[in-house]
Parts: sequence; C-alpha cells; structure tokens
Amino acid sequence: MLDPAQHWTFPDLPDVLVYGDDGMANGFYAVPAKPLVACDADGARQINLTLYGHGQGSDFTPTGGLLIVTVELALSATQRPALTVALARMLAQRARDQPESPPLISPDAPPQPQMLAVDWLDGKVELRLLPDLILRGTPSLSGANRTSFNVKINAAQAKALRHAWQAGLPDARVRYALHLRASPAGARSDFTLGATAHRQRHDDIVRETSSLHLSASYTAAAVPMVIEAEGPLAAGGSADLAGRLNQVAF
Repeated sequence: MLDPAQHWTFPDLPDVLVYGDDGMANGFYAVPAKPLVACDADGARQINLTLYGHGQGSDFTPTGGLLIVTVELALSATQRPALTVALARMLAQRARDQPESPPLISPDAPPQPQMLAVDWLDGKVELRLLPDLILRGTPSLSGANRTSFNVKINAAQAKALRHAWQAGLPDARVRYALHLRASPAGARSDFTLGATAHRQRHDDIVRETSSLHLSASYTAAAVPMVIEAEGPLAAGGSADLAGRLNQVAF
C-alpha cells in the first residue's frame, strides 16, 4: 500500500512525485503533478472543436459548436523511462549504503523498481477553458485516470473559444482532485516465531524435536489521502490546434 511517509522527487523529473510501498522495498507509485491532454494510439492529442455558423473564411460567424477533449493524469512517454532509470539508481545506491554484513541486498544485483498502481477512491476534474466555460467531470480512477468531455457550446461561447483556440488556449487550465488509499503512519506491526526440526539416532533410539514457524503482519485500516494536480491544458499550441478546428457553415 502507498506509504505517504516515503516520498521523493528527482531533479530531472520535477513534475513527478514518487511514493514508496509500505511492504515492498522496490515498489513505487508515481503521481504526476500536472495533467495532460490525452493522446490516441498514433500520438495525436484528443482535443477537437467543431463550430457551426454562417459565412466562409474570415467572414464566418459561429452560432454554436461542439467541443470534445480528453485529459489524463499519467506519466508522459518521456517521463516513464526516465523515472525507471532514476529509481534503479536509487535502489543501487541504497544497496551500496546498507550497513548489514553480509548485505541483505547485493550491490552488484539490486532489485529493479516495480511500478505499482495507485488505489484511487474517488475524484473530480475541472477543465477551465474560458471564464464562463468551465467543465467538470469524474476521472476513470484506473490506468491513466482519463476524463472525457463532450459538450455543446452556445454562440457567445463559440466566438470566445474560437478566439482563444486560435491563440493556442493560453489561459486554459485543468485540475484533478483525487482521494487515494494510503497506509496510516506507524500502523504496521510484524512478528515472527522460529521453527526447527531435528532427528537424531542413538543406540537404535530415534529422537525428534520440532517447533513451528509463524510469520504474520498486521496493518491497520487504510486511510484516505488527498492528491491535487493542476496545470496548463498544454493542448499543443496554436499550430497544432489549427488542425483540430472544423468550421461548418449552413
């Protein structure tokens, strides 16, 4: 389970917060600090705007429209491998620094980092495109934690959004507020009872002694933990958005 007491950031990944696991030394959870516009299998951003109106070209006057956008809270394609390298280095350093003799972990073969899935409980997403165009939704609570919006806009919103779209949506922001299941601090207890078994033969008499091994751990009930992530929509800039604007004249 995610342990809030174990957390790290790395200089090369300032927008990623990493937590440790309360029972697995090489288990980690990664939570991005900034949401992203989701991409499809071909790497294209999932954001499109269709405007309906009258006229052509510069004379086009929108009377309404349809906005479709999907956002996510997940590591980017470049963050994921960089984080694996950073964690592997940290585990290797931890193995070299351990005081045990002989060491519990071989410095020559430290365990590789295992990325674990965060146990999300609930959450909300807010996408602010314009002062009067604020969309709210619920994340998937699994995988990339995606949230999709499909909303109709009126004439006034269409005109304002078209202007902002052509400028690259510079003021658009997205915010995630999530609850996850975390391990309570200091609530873990472990104990072990040893076990032995001996068989001895002496003067045709066999003597046997044995005892039982018991190993158990107890962890108190999980506690909810709040994670908030907010940042610019980062929709790709005006050049990329220009190809995702469709104007339909009646």
